[in-house]
Amino acid sequence: MRFVDLPDVIYILLKSFLSVDDFIELVSSSKRYFQEIRRSNLYFWLNSSKSESFCVDKSYQDYILSLVTHPDRQIKMILSIDLAQSYKNLFSVHRLYIAGHINYSLPVLPTKGIILSESTTVQDITSLSRLEYVYIGGCNGITDISALANVKDVIICRCDNIRDFSALGKQESLRLFRCPTLTDVNSFSNIQNLRISTCESLFDVSPLYGIPFLLISDCANVKDISCLGNHTRLEISYCGYDLKGYQIFATVKEISLHLCDITDISMMKKARSVELQHLDNLKDVSSLANVKKLILFNCKEIEDISMLDKVRDLQLGSFPTIRRHDSLEHHPNLTIRCYQNEENMDTLIKFRSVVRTLYLGQINVSAFMLLLPSFNRLIFLSIMNDEDFELQGCEDIHTVRLDYCSKIKSTKGLGRNRQVFITACNEMNDVSHLANVPVVTIHYCGKVIDVRCLKNVPRLKILSGVN
Repeated sequence: MRFVDLPDVIYILLKSFLSVDDFIELVSSSKRYFQEIRRSNLYFWLNSSKSESFCVDKSYQDYILSLVTHPDRQIKMILSIDLAQSYKNLFSVHRLYIAGHINYSLPVLPTKGIILSESTTVQDITSLSRLEYVYIGGCNGITDISALANVKDVIICRCDNIRDFSALGKQESLRLFRCPTLTDVNSFSNIQNLRISTCESLFDVSPLYGIPFLLISDCANVKDISCLGNHTRLEISYCGYDLKGYQIFATVKEISLHLCDITDISMMKKARSVELQHLDNLKDVSSLANVKKLILFNCKEIEDISMLDKVRDLQLGSFPTIRRHDSLEHHPNLTIRCYQNEENMDTLIKFRSVVRTLYLGQINVSAFMLLLPSFNRLIFLSIMNDEDFELQGCEDIHTVRLDYCSKIKSTKGLGRNRQVFITACNEMNDVSHLANVPVVTIHYCGKVIDVRCLKNVPRLKILSGVN
């Protein structure tokens, strides 16, 4: 049997909705999961007739609601508009996702939030004015968003016909993605968390000075950020290689900078967190010796990182030119990310006696496995790779993740680990080696059919796509 209609909640089903054989199979494989659920969100997909049959019964609805009584938890329901009225008693304190084409007015539902996606006909959103959260994506019929003026959390994406954004500005969080007509951000100055991405008509960002959490990404016509400053976190990504005004980073506590021509980062020395990615001309990082968290990825001209031994959380990736790193040989928390064979294998070997956390992408995993015994401090290993390899020597690593490893079929080589996570490994069919692992999570592995071997795993989660 396949449970693909109720992602992330597929095992919280009442016995009355399943045949006896199906229920026994389900419980025997994941009964511990029932007891261990600590999720912040429960998702339902209610477009299919099979899913509907699970939710028409009031006792089932009451049972689901009992799992989300904590204020930090919520139900997110995904359904077509014609089903909305049928389940409105589940929406009283939770979030609703309405998908698909809607050719009549939105209903007034007692929900906290709504996700409205890919509708070409919805124009009037007045009924959304009292909600706490609204997402509008791909809805080109909407031109007037004044109804969202007092909504706390708003996301607008790919709505090409909205011309006036001045009604927004009272939000706690506002995210605007692919809004080609956005030019004026004067009303946004009091927003606490603002993200603007791929808005090619935006030039002037001076009204955004002092916004605590600010992201500006892929806005090619933003050429000067000298008008910004005094942010708790500022992220600038893909906004013109010739961007000016980097001196403002002296007033920012958490910095994220991607793809630009900066060469001097001395103004960042007082920041507590710095993330630098794809900075082709950056050579000197000595001014970052005292930051608490530092991420350096694909900064190919950096040769000396020996002064970074006092950085508490250090993450490195793609460093073919590193010459000096001697002081890092006893670093307490070093993370390495290796994604490409040509650039990363040498770097990986340099840090094999130091690294604690390791992410591997499209490198030669088989060659890495031969070197694995020399990684004597490794406690976390994540592999995302489509080659055929064996997990030899991974048994004693505390946590192992396998993501999208399309050719690996067996968990042989694991078994003494404390945690194992497997996601979307399409050929995986043998998980028997995990019988003694305390924490096992398997997501979207369609060929994992028989999981009775895992019946004694204390914390077992087997989610959508498992037979």
